[in-house]
Amino acid sequence: MIASTTLTPQDLAHVKRLLRMHTENLITIQMSVDWSNIKLCIWKIKYTLSSYQDLAFLIPDSWNISDPSPLKFLIFFNDIQQAVVVAKFLQD
Repeated sequence: MIASTTLTPQDLAHVKRLLRMHTENLITIQMSVDWSNIKLCIWKIKYTLSSYQDLAFLIPDSWNISDPSPLKFLIFFNDIQQAVVVAKFLQD
């Protein structure tokens, strides 16, 4: 399975070649992200990038484990290790 929100048709063709995937065995599903419950958000950076403090707004300060789950969100990273560090930061 390949999942992406940003692959162009040319990039997808390149990935399929790299992974030696056979087109006759693939199903490609493309969907619009124009949904009322999906929002793009851009925030001005206030803190150093390595602190991840600018992502703290995603989990309210007053949130407790017994509270309903915070709103779902998705953050894109170019690096798996960075994603792991941010996940741990947000869990704390």
